[in-house]
Amino acid sequence: MSDEHEPASDPAKRPRPAPKPRELLDEPGGVAEADGSATGAHRSRGRLLIIVALLAIAAGVAAFIVTALSSSPKKHTPTSTTDPKTANSLVTAGLAADARGDTAAAEALYKKALQYDPKNKYALFDLGILEYKQSNLSLAAQDYQQVLGLDPNYEPALYNLAILVQAGGDRQSALVLYRRAVQANPADANAHFNLALLLRALGQKSEGDAQMKIARQLNPKLVDPAAPGSSASSQSSSSSSSH
Repeated sequence: MSDEHEPASDPAKRPRPAPKPRELLDEPGGVAEADGSATGAHRSRGRLLIIVALLAIAAGVAAFIVTALSSSPKKHTPTSTTDPKTANSLVTAGLAADARGDTAAAEALYKKALQYDPKNKYALFDLGILEYKQSNLSLAAQDYQQVLGLDPNYEPALYNLAILVQAGGDRQSALVLYRRAVQANPADANAHFNLALLLRALGQKSEGDAQMKIARQLNPKLVDPAAPGSSASSQSSSSSSSH
């Protein structure tokens, strides 16, 4: 039976951009970056696959995330009558507005959708992406938390929140979120890849290597930074020999 909150064109099934991996995940927030392979309104999903590390440092992301995780979630005032169908239509219109670069209109449409249906996880998720792009990191984190309150297994929210939490320095919480992400969607190479690098950074090499193997089986274009001949491996070897 279909989800009553599911738009006619299900955003959860839209293609997510395939990332170009960062070389290392030794620093909080060192993650994959988007290559823009998704097209049209579809590219809204997974937009958080941007270079988070530099933005996180510049914006003081740790303070943002601590605030987000400890504060009460935002409330969207509902209309007198809940109307999931209208909400879904507004989400679709919001995706179209975002695709043509009209961020203000997209934000207004997502918020309007939540007035008609406060439980529309797609409106919350896409609103979170917009807020992240505007460096409103605490608000983005709250949106993803609300999505997971509605659907604990919504993998895009798990994945994006893991990136934000890790950027804030909480690797253990990020680890839990990445594990949940790969459990929710075992076919997500990006999540396996980031999980692998985080496990290695935490000293869990064997499990990290296993996750890296899965990631590369799912997407052979992903490069293991620890593999012989990789740029990260070469840099590491060079550094070691200089001491």
